[in-house]
Amino acid sequence: IREATVEDLATMETLTEDVIVRNLQQRYMLNQIYTYVGDILIAMNPFQHLPLYTEKVAMKYHHAVKKANSPHIFAAADSAHQALVHSRQNQVGLTCSAVLTHGRAPRLRASLGPSAS
Repeated sequence: IREATVEDLATMETLTEDVIVRNLQQRYMLNQIYTYVGDILIAMNPFQHLPLYTEKVAMKYHHAVKKANSPHIFAAADSAHQALVHSRQNQVGLTCSAVLTHGRAPRLRASLGPSAS
């Protein structure tokens, strides 16, 4: 029996490494490759083409509130754009990627976007 998955890990009462990994694995198996941790978006590489980037999907996220749709890069992009429009300042972004392999420590690569002026 599959447990229900959580779209935002920050809403979970118990948050352990096992709980996080189990939730992410279940979401991955359902082709739900995006998961929030508060305002952070986790993206997993599906290693296959998924119909997640169509114009129709993009329009679902345009000016939508975060909870109106499932986690998606379009939601993060729209949120950053709205913050830019309202604050009239560049938005700083941090991109982290990790390669997780069974039994090994993750390799982490991070890059900082343009700094706010």
